[in-house]
Amino acid sequence: MMMTASTIAPTAMAMPPSDMMFELSPCPNMIIIEASTAMGRMTIATNALRRCIRNSRHTSATTTLSSISFSLSVSTARSMSAVRS
Repeated sequence: MMMTASTIAPTAMAMPPSDMMFELSPCPNMIIIEASTAMGRMTIATNALRRCIRNSRHTSATTTLSSISFSLSVSTARSMSAVRS
C-alpha cells in the first residue's frame, strides 16, 4: 500500500559541516591585502638591508680611524721613550 504525498513526514536534508565546500575563488579584497602585505615585507627587507650596509660602512670607518689612532699613539710612545733614554 502506498501513502499519499500529503501524509509523508518531511525529512531534513541538512549537510554535515564536513561535507560543505566553500567557493575557492578569492575575493578582490583578499588579493589587494596579499599584494600590500608582500609589498610591506619587501619594504621592511629593503630598509633592513640599507641599515645593514650603513652600519657596516660606519663600522669600517670606525675601525680605520681607530687603527690610525692606535698607530699614531704607538709611534708617539716610541718616540717619547727614545727621547727619555
